[in-house]
Amino acid sequence: MHEDLIETLMEKTVPSEDGCLLWLGKLTSDCLAPVFTLPRKKGEKEKQVRVSRLMWEIQNDEQLGSRRLKRTCSNANSQYCVDPSHYELA
Repeated sequence: MHEDLIETLMEKTVPSEDGCLLWLGKLTSDCLAPVFTLPRKKGEKEKQVRVSRLMWEIQNDEQLGSRRLKRTCSNANSQYCVDPSHYELA
């Protein structure tokens, strides 16, 4: 299951010259964070999630729950970075 989701997410990214993986998809209404709408399961509403959290959870095979992530990159476009290796637990 994760393989299809990862492929879908990666189709919406591009590597930057400064080492980030930049999101080209949908952003929050304030344009500050990359978001992705998870596919619906039968009888459920669509759910928007932050791409950085989703990518981190997939890479680390761990649910964040209420824990927060801190971005470690500080490049000009880093607010759009979704590279899970550029995040750590806050």
